[in-house]
Amino acid sequence: MPLILELSETYIAAHHDGKTVRGEQGCLDQQGMPLPEAAELIKRVLADIGQPASPVTLLLPGRLIRGRRICVNIPVGGVVTHTSVSRGLAALQREAEGPGAACLYCQPLDYALDGVVGAHDPVGQVAEQLTVSAVAMSVPFRILLPFERALGAAGSALEDVISPQIATAAAALGDQGTGTVVHIAHGETIVTATEDHRLMATGVVRIGARHVFGDVMAGFDLTATQARPLVDALLTSTAPADGDLQAEVVDARLAELAERCAAVLDGIDAPAPRWLTGPLASSVRVQAALSAGIPTIAHGPGLPDAIMTGAAAAVAGQTGFPLMRATFAERPQQSRTGRVVRWLHNHF
Repeated sequence: MPLILELSETYIAAHHDGKTVRGEQGCLDQQGMPLPEAAELIKRVLADIGQPASPVTLLLPGRLIRGRRICVNIPVGGVVTHTSVSRGLAALQREAEGPGAACLYCQPLDYALDGVVGAHDPVGQVAEQLTVSAVAMSVPFRILLPFERALGAAGSALEDVISPQIATAAAALGDQGTGTVVHIAHGETIVTATEDHRLMATGVVRIGARHVFGDVMAGFDLTATQARPLVDALLTSTAPADGDLQAEVVDARLAELAERCAAVLDGIDAPAPRWLTGPLASSVRVQAALSAGIPTIAHGPGLPDAIMTGAAAAVAGQTGFPLMRATFAERPQQSRTGRVVRWLHNHF
């Protein structure tokens, strides 16, 4: 089984062979990049799970990953052949990677012949042009480099990367393969819509669990230790705010989250069923707020490590969500001219 490593602003977790080990100390900044102490924290959690020098598959924050819909046009001028389709798929991957990025996911959604969408299998049909579209996910090498350095300093290495979009879909949808997942993470909420084990659309709302706690800390001048039990009690209560200022602050942030998630879901025509996951998913106050903004949500698995088990299943090929191995060895090398310019800059 793969060794999965998840990093966040408040904790670090490793998952291997059905076992999850968590360290309750954050190793990312609020932009999602590794802190200076990340290497030591990674080294500690890998030792705790019994894999001190093993290469890891890194579960990155969703906001660091670029998800987009892409289309490529392939001239045919006659009968569409398997070679035509292969050219289209290769062009999709090149477009998904772009300059200096690793492609994490790129699966074709549909084919169009001369602009007419709906060809399930275009091979053998006649057209002047074949269009192939897909949802692609990629991450720039400039973002991966600090993670590689931190892992190297911890005695490990970066073997692969997986997106939380795929991980949450694998965790909540499993073999079903069709539906929408709303995952409330620490610093963001990730929306993923899938159909027949293919990503149809994704979205990231920049509100997560830390914003709910942070509002109470900032508004009432509390430390994290003081705010947590108060917010936890509010989240498990169904009572209306009724003049309770702390409850009003929490409800206002949850209402904003529900509104933004509903806008994302409306924009991507999200299929049912809809699942709510993440550490706050079991909170009755969160469920009440998001059910009002997202009417058809069914409250699915809310365990903190559901995303980890989903990531492990996806990487191990135990779900229908296909992954692409990130091609770290193929990153662009600095040109000779660039090395000369840098030497001149350093010495003169």
